[in-house]
Amino acid sequence: MILVQCKDGSTIKLNPARPQDRVAIDHPYNQRNIRRVSIVDYEGHRVDLPRLTDHYTRIWIEYLSKNGVSKGERVSMRNGRDVLQVTLYFSDGRVVINNTE
Repeated sequence: MILVQCKDGSTIKLNPARPQDRVAIDHPYNQRNIRRVSIVDYEGHRVDLPRLTDHYTRIWIEYLSKNGVSKGERVSMRNGRDVLQVTLYFSDGRVVINNTE
């Protein structure tokens, strides 16, 4: 589950398995309204991405599957050339954080 905290104080729960949820935050207006994004595992542990401080940061979510079998979900954040990815794998509940430049 992906939680998106907005600047107006509301929180949106997104399920990357649903196509309409994957594109829900793609509009530039929605991107500007995002304050923080978190990924939550099945045990309730939450991993927060850094707070968004400028309007140049881009957020997107992905659903990971292979041959029709769900493997996990990912939240990615890009600021300039830096990309931070947080991935939750369903098989063992691991949360993996990758930071690339």
